[in-house]
Amino acid sequence: MSVEGMVIAKALEGKNNTNTILLNDIKNLLIKQIARQGSPRKILVSPPGITLNVNVANETNLLQGPPIPQGFAFEIQDFTVSFRTAGGTVKLVATDAQGDVRDDILTDISTSGSGAGGVVLDPGEALAILVQTQGAGTITVRCSGVIKAL
Repeated sequence: MSVEGMVIAKALEGKNNTNTILLNDIKNLLIKQIARQGSPRKILVSPPGITLNVNVANETNLLQGPPIPQGFAFEIQDFTVSFRTAGGTVKLVATDAQGDVRDDILTDISTSGSGAGGVVLDPGEALAILVQTQGAGTITVRCSGVIKAL
């Protein structure tokens, strides 16, 4: 049985009516299972075949990952920003669940590049890519790391 199947089966234990299962229960069980495995997970990925356009207003949120659930932290291990066409700059930031910037992680990204992490997102924080300086560039983004139980 897959991890997802085990988690759903666990969520269904003792339930008389499957309508009583809340999505949050399943999500939290999945996250706990993933944390036990300790393997890298992608947290911020631009959709396949889609590039993000930097030709929008400064501070526009181009892409935001999910907030880290309570009781967990996410350690960034690897990130890649690929400029498909030149122009403009972006920045990698930590936000709260509403998208308000808490911390700049990496600023002035204007060319394709990648790096190793070490930055930890705390519960309630999310990772996002914001336009720093408007330009004609288009980008793709990938960030992965490990989610850990606190």
